[in-house]
Amino acid sequence: MKGTRSRPWRSTPSAPRFAAIDIGSDTVHLLIADVIGQPAGGTLQPVHSESELLELGRVVDRRGRITAAAEADVGRTLTRMVHRAHKSGATILVAATEASRRAANGQAVLARLASRINVPIRLLSPAREAELGFAGVRPGLPARGDLIVIDSGGASTEATLTTGRTIASAVSLPVGAALLAGGLTGDPPAPIDWALTSVRIGATLGGLPDGHPRRAFATGGTAHGLLAMNAIGRRQKHAMGVDVTLAELERTAAALLARPSARIGAETGIDPGRVALLAPGVLILAAILRHYGLVDFQVLAAGVREGMIRAAAADVDGWWLDPGASPT
Repeated sequence: MKGTRSRPWRSTPSAPRFAAIDIGSDTVHLLIADVIGQPAGGTLQPVHSESELLELGRVVDRRGRITAAAEADVGRTLTRMVHRAHKSGATILVAATEASRRAANGQAVLARLASRINVPIRLLSPAREAELGFAGVRPGLPARGDLIVIDSGGASTEATLTTGRTIASAVSLPVGAALLAGGLTGDPPAPIDWALTSVRIGATLGGLPDGHPRRAFATGGTAHGLLAMNAIGRRQKHAMGVDVTLAELERTAAALLARPSARIGAETGIDPGRVALLAPGVLILAAILRHYGLVDFQVLAAGVREGMIRAAAADVDGWWLDPGASPT
């Protein structure tokens, strides 16, 4: 399995340091960062970041469980990331999300993996995952206005309506890039499969929060992956804060339907496995924008890992818990 090249930054030893590991439905991510100032609104100073594409959600979608091979891949990745985090002197936080929630053996696998790395692995509820994602992006949002924040992952999509930086309503939709990619055949995807995927996404839109947001913001693998595509990324490649329009999504979708993922990967430097996940991810983002009558969104750099760190800086013993719950 291919990973992304790590990104080194200068550390700030005097600040509390945390390492957040997110076992997602597409990718296992590691972020090591120092917390400078107040946890909720202070600055996170990144020290190291890396990720490994394992497509756990696709395995669970096909088999209903986490296979022994998938467990071994995740275990090797976690062992390496935890070793890196220990060397940095960070407090280690590990969370699992939708693919692990959906797997028939998810709890048992997470228990074995936690024993292997000697660090607890917290299975986040859909609500807590959405809250942590919002906590990560909150400092980057405007202070006022009706907004929609979209965090589209591998097996679910969190949609949060806000008034400025205050949550008004949040939901988790049962659609994500890896989950939908399992229903696409061919490379590039076949047109009928593409159309049926659109229908599948459309069937979930009734679950979106009621409201009339004036601006949209997006994070997650699809939003970040779009910036590496030439149609969008040539303007500000790999930079956050970029506005992506529906017209650009349409051009990107056309490119993804016209050329094999290996060719697009060679042109953009994106792992072909990640390219294959962009097609359904683009559909999800476009569908939510149209649902609310919006024509663009702004990509935010932060996400659930930053939220994990902010929550742990405020409450290291209960950062993964739903509101009102107590550590056991």
